[in-house]
Amino acid sequence: MNGTERRNAPRGVAFVGDVKDVCNELKNEAQRCKNMTVEQYVRFRYLEAVVAKQIAEIEARHSARQRR
Repeated sequence: MNGTERRNAPRGVAFVGDVKDVCNELKNEAQRCKNMTVEQYVRFRYLEAVVAKQIAEIEARHSARQRR
């Protein structure tokens, strides 16, 4: 990338746990994300995490307002 790399680019996806559980999770993910390349899948998972974080922050702010 001509010397300018994206610093917040997703680096990868990690599955942690028992080998059988990880294999089942990968099988389910393959069914859910058919016709995606690995790069598309990694970006998809990264965006899922970002959106989940944003939703959690919004819900936290909303519940804080409810307590007032």
